[in-house]
Amino acid sequence: VESGRDGVGLVVGVVQQFTGQVEWPVVQLMLEVLGKLECLFEGTKQWAKFLELCYQVLAPSLDNLGMVVMEGEEEGRGLARSGLIHMLGRLGHNETVGQCWVLWGDENRGRAGVHKDIRGAVYCTVGRTGKGEVIDKLMEKHKCSVRGEEKRMLGRALSSSIHPEVAQQVLDWAMSDQVKLQDRTFVFSGVAATGAAGRELAWQTFVKNSKVLLLQYTSGGLLKNLVRGVSSYGNTAEEAERVERWFGDNKVEGVERTVSQIVEEVRDRAYLREKAISEGDKIFPTEK
Repeated sequence: VESGRDGVGLVVGVVQQFTGQVEWPVVQLMLEVLGKLECLFEGTKQWAKFLELCYQVLAPSLDNLGMVVMEGEEEGRGLARSGLIHMLGRLGHNETVGQCWVLWGDENRGRAGVHKDIRGAVYCTVGRTGKGEVIDKLMEKHKCSVRGEEKRMLGRALSSSIHPEVAQQVLDWAMSDQVKLQDRTFVFSGVAATGAAGRELAWQTFVKNSKVLLLQYTSGGLLKNLVRGVSSYGNTAEEAERVERWFGDNKVEGVERTVSQIVEEVRDRAYLREKAISEGDKIFPTEK
């Protein structure tokens, strides 16, 4: 499809053949493909049909694995379970979201902790729609954590919100000294990955604070991570042009190749998105 030889509908048809699979290599591939399709159908009239497809294909897999981590199970089953919870939670699958909130509630009432293997996925799902007290608790957990890996996991959970006011609060928090420079890039990237509104907030916050940020991130991997985090999730030609123009005007050294790659990726995605829109009801036939 990316080469232009086949239609998007072909991929949709193939994905449906893997409904209910639990082997990690298969689940990993399904999540990757559906993640790419998500960018194409976001904000289109086919979005609801795309969600139905994801629920139809992925929910049986999670049902087969179960939400409970079993003693001595294969590592691949744990990876598959976590990935499925994360994807279904992000896409708003009611049953998965509800189970995550139950696990979160039990943990905060001191009944039982969320198993470490699914903690990141559960926290991200709760962080997606949580406000107020939930965000405060996640920030407090981040403050009390001493392990870098755990702090990044909590940062990703905080950056998962679909509420613009919460996302902006999290971005402002990430700009404070409460978040290390190496962890800040994950937060910006996480907000940008939530969708069109998140991409706009992350980009505008980056531009607004660019003088400070470009003094803190002067070169190397962290700078590239920051640039990629705020600009690589776009799916329109306008977003590609905006990134190309801003970095061209501001002459940020050391990221020229990264920016060029990002612009090409976003333009390719925009082309595929237009292709998916043009195929329209051929991909998801309208029921009569």
